[in-house]
Amino acid sequence: MTPAPILLVEDDENDIFFFTRAVQLTATDRPLQVVKDGMQAMEYLGGKGNFADRQKYPFPGVVILDLNLPRKPGLEVLKWIRQHTEWSGIPVVVLTSSSSDLDVTVAYRLGANSYFVKPTDPDALTDLLRVFQEYWFKWGRVLPVPSV
Repeated sequence: MTPAPILLVEDDENDIFFFTRAVQLTATDRPLQVVKDGMQAMEYLGGKGNFADRQKYPFPGVVILDLNLPRKPGLEVLKWIRQHTEWSGIPVVVLTSSSSDLDVTVAYRLGANSYFVKPTDPDALTDLLRVFQEYWFKWGRVLPVPSV
């Protein structure tokens, strides 16, 4: 059985490219799904619209969430995720360019599991993803994928 994918919620094409590259370099067995705005993230998680086919768009095992998104900001997406009790336990990791103490505080108060400022060096991003994989997928346990 294929492991639940990583859902990357990111609108910047360069960041998507470097994250995808880091996933390939770390040889994760987790597929990567990408959505480019907050509304798409909500549709994906809810299995709505273009994302209704769970064979093609399986429920993710973890969400990597940017805060600065078009259509629906990342903090609103995080709040929305935590309001849905049937899958509110999915790990949500904020990966954003904001180092604002206010953003960090609000993200944790809304239920973020971790908060990282995006590294500007692609190799540092790969190192971060290796640590992330070790923590969440090798040693840590995530909730079973809900039947949605």
